[in-house]
Amino acid sequence: MPTNLPRLIRKLGEGGMGEVWLAEDDARGTVAVKQLHPGLLDGDSLSRFRSEFASLARLRHPNLVEAYDYFVYPSGRHGYTMEFVPGLDFTAATGGLDAIEIVRLAEQVCEALEHVHSHDLIHGDVKPGNLQVRNGAVKLMDFGLAERPGPRGVRGSLDYLAPEVIQGRPRDRRADLYALGAVLFEALTRHTPFHGASRFALLRAHLRSHPEFPARSLELIPEPVRRVVLRLLCKDPSARFFTAAETAEALRAAIGAGGKRELRPEGIGGSGAVAGREREVGALEQALREAGAGASPQAIIVEGPAGSGKGALLRAFAAQLHSRRVAHAWATGAQGAPPLAAAREWLAELSRHVTPEWPRLRAAIVAIDAGAPGAPRAAAFALESAARRVPLVLFMNAAEWADEASAALVATLRLSPRARFLFAGAATSSEGIAPWTGMPRLVLRPLDAAATAEIARDATGALRVEPAFSSALHAATGGYPGAARACLRALAAEGALSIRDGVLHSSAPPTGGPGLERVLAFLGTDARIAAEALAVLARPATQEEVAIVAGLAPDRAANALFDLERRGIASRTDAPS
Repeated sequence: MPTNLPRLIRKLGEGGMGEVWLAEDDARGTVAVKQLHPGLLDGDSLSRFRSEFASLARLRHPNLVEAYDYFVYPSGRHGYTMEFVPGLDFTAATGGLDAIEIVRLAEQVCEALEHVHSHDLIHGDVKPGNLQVRNGAVKLMDFGLAERPGPRGVRGSLDYLAPEVIQGRPRDRRADLYALGAVLFEALTRHTPFHGASRFALLRAHLRSHPEFPARSLELIPEPVRRVVLRLLCKDPSARFFTAAETAEALRAAIGAGGKRELRPEGIGGSGAVAGREREVGALEQALREAGAGASPQAIIVEGPAGSGKGALLRAFAAQLHSRRVAHAWATGAQGAPPLAAAREWLAELSRHVTPEWPRLRAAIVAIDAGAPGAPRAAAFALESAARRVPLVLFMNAAEWADEASAALVATLRLSPRARFLFAGAATSSEGIAPWTGMPRLVLRPLDAAATAEIARDATGALRVEPAFSSALHAATGGYPGAARACLRALAAEGALSIRDGVLHSSAPPTGGPGLERVLAFLGTDARIAAEALAVLARPATQEEVAIVAGLAPDRAANALFDLERRGIASRTDAPS
């Protein structure tokens, strides 16, 4: 069995399609793992499981749980890793809260649903157990029933099923809003809006009964809030709110919030849409089409300064591959890395996905670890075999620091006429980097003001950006996505960032300043220590110097510095001669 698969720690829950486990992953630390039940490998269930992962992988929003990697055990069992969100479900989290506090949490659910619906999807199973709350932040989870609008059978949790779902009529986003109404009613009153002595009686209540707030709750729940909830629970979908955004505005008005919501740094999305990079995405797509068709292996270096969005571009492209029959793997270049270090990362990740090739992939890993003379040949053979079975994309961050043996391996694969292979690397600069000489380059230029505004909308969940702030944000960050997100986090840490009636505003100018220091509090431990080491050195420093000052092992220091670069907090310079 591959040793790099996530290590299961304890079961968190179980449903009709599978189990969710707390696990430890070599690459990401603590994660949640969802596994499909072994008896559900028939076409429909497996297809739905894959679609669930694909939906999560492309739906990125501060109020949605993030999906990471899909894998297949040698036994044939399927699973994927996702963000682990410790906390309480919506019912438990709202116990003891007043109506205004509950409504503020519901606003975040609306923002998550608005993002889902904007991608022409409905969630299909909005319920307290799929809403995890921690430190005032809500995450919508479990997209097992997510689908396109239209007629479907009865699916979902009975306490939260809209009448049109029960009747098998075409459903749309308003079915999710009905479920939200039921969740909100339950959080406010501590019982569900409809009851029945049996499943059938409960379904009849959804179709025929009208919910009533208990008399004891009338003084505790403002009348405007009750009106919003009852409108969400209307039997006729046309009588409900039409969108989640409209629902959020009604909720804010109901508690007299004037439509204003302050943003927290942890609520700023770390990786959003690739606004303004349509040409670059098109070039990657074209390269993959040529490689997949067997025309010839392809290779591209995506080049740009720190914060230009190199990693975000490649991650967005990779997210599209989850719903296709395309294998892919990631590696990160590191100065001073041992020979074939990047190749080992690729082989280890591929062993999760291309299980028929697992013996060859594992043999190559063993050869690399042993420093065997035949390791380069074993790695090339394993990767070429995988690329003959399915199209293969190898990604590399910090490609300017690629070890020479892994770069030579890429060169070997590019010469293989039968390998359906694409290499896509991200580099601050490829000028003079011998391994990539002559390789096609996509140079990322600064984005225009409209694209910067789109990044701000995507990162915050706002519908629009106040024009003056949008212009100032673009000017302050030079049109680079990573810098824009770092600036937004800094403003949120200062309490300056808010959304009013769907519009993003800031009460402070978008500059770095002391607010950026507070952003460090939201970094991982290693990244924060590395940032502090750079501040102490107060000058350009090598990776080795940072590792020594920070007291980090070389590989941990490399990963920490890459995280700082990805967030636009630190940048690389050319390697010293």
